[in-house]
Amino acid sequence: MSRVFFLKSKSFGVKARNYPKRIIDRYELFLENESVKSMIIEYVVSDFYIFLILFISHEFYLPELLERNIDDMKAFWYVSDGNEKTTKKIFSNLFRMIYTENKSDVQIEVEVNLMYDRLEKMVKKKQKRKICQISKRVTSKL
Repeated sequence: MSRVFFLKSKSFGVKARNYPKRIIDRYELFLENESVKSMIIEYVVSDFYIFLILFISHEFYLPELLERNIDDMKAFWYVSDGNEKTTKKIFSNLFRMIYTENKSDVQIEVEVNLMYDRLEKMVKKKQKRKICQISKRVTSKL
């Protein structure tokens, strides 16, 4: 299933007190298949959230933002074997949508590679820290 899609707005101006389901109903991909819409929106929000945190962290050099706001277990899919090309493609598309200044494809690729490397380092660092904590607990019980 493709993780990139376009949203069609049926109306605008949803009040904040409405439930998330009502907000999602305003933007429908499949008008007759509500369960599919709910399944797809989770991945889109996840992609956008991780990219946005990476983008802000990279643009304004705020490495602590990345550490505090991205869970390594959720980000693990993005840096796992076989997903590097897919992740970089998603990040490249989002970069083109968000970045307002003109950049060539080569410049965008360089920026995306730097952001990807940062995400990969963060995930490895957090995973290593968790493994060390688990091994300390296990050895202390022996």
